Amino acid sequence: MKGYRIFVPLAFLGLIALGIFILFNTGSDFAITVILLFIPVMIGVSFLVRYLVTVRKRSIKERVMERDIMRLATRYIEQMRILYDFENKYAISTREIRNELEKVKEALLELGCEVNGRLKLNKAKLRKVVFADVEWVTKLFEGIKERHEVVLYARMMDKCRDYRARIKELETAGYETIRAQIERLESKLREAEGITVDSLELSVFLNEVASIMDETLRICLRDAHGLEVAGRELADADTSRIRTDIKLIEHSLEHGDYENAANALKSVIERLTELLKGAFERYKEDMLGLTMVVLELSMADEAQTRVEEIRNGIVECTVPSQIVKLRGYGEA
Repeated sequence: MKGYRIFVPLAFLGLIALGIFILFNTGSDFAITVILLFIPVMIGVSFLVRYLVTVRKRSIKERVMERDIMRLATRYIEQMRILYDFENKYAISTREIRNELEKVKEALLELGCEVNGRLKLNKAKLRKVVFADVEWVTKLFEGIKERHEVVLYARMMDKCRDYRARIKELETAGYETIRAQIERLESKLREAEGITVDSLELSVFLNEVASIMDETLRICLRDAHGLEVAGRELADADTSRIRTDIKLIEHSLEHGDYENAANALKSVIERLTELLKGAFERYKEDMLGLTMVVLELSMADEAQTRVEEIRNGIVECTVPSQIVKLRGYGEA
């Protein structure tokens, strides 16, 4: 446009100079004719050039704006997906940030982009606001994210600590095989001190923590299965209610309901521990008596050493939840 503004005045001056030159050199009216004919032509050409330059500039601006709007709208959709994951998968409230992000959705609609599960661009509306500033919408989006992601981080850490407390309760209740999982989770939580406070990074971190939680609860579920079998076979007890609860735990794990699964697992082992108390004491006493007989009959030092190891292992079993381990010594 700067070239256009310089070219047109120069062209007019050139025509006037040409007309004056011809007028003084020929002494005819031809100069006036040239001026009368070419000046309107140049005016028309100048308007045409101006129109083409403006249209081209508008077209480029429209494409750039469309790209920026689509990029921002895609980020908005991704952000909302992450927030709904926090809410639906982990029961972490994100209502405040989602409500504030509605302002971004409304701003995008004003710019001609409708976000309703999918992106829909209104080209006619976009042309009307083609010279509008998209930057302020981007700043609005970033500002909302930064304000609320600190709160989101705190809530995520509360959830992680709750997971840790629950699996420690399960270990105390009798699931002794999850010590390594607890250490893994504690190591992971220490990593949170250096994590970037960004929704996507927080989502990835929480997914990794949830994966450890899922593995831990499945180990507990496997142990509960073993105890239930021992209850049926050694205590000759009716464990049908416990088997039903185990099925419900499996269902909870499939749907990521770790809180309910942990509560049910704790209840199952407490009931099985009570159910197996008498059978555990009898079985342990029988195994200790059997090892004494084997020791008396064993002649080889190697065999006696092995029996002593088994006997010490039996002595170390002190609670009914260890009956599966005790049974393993008996089979050895």
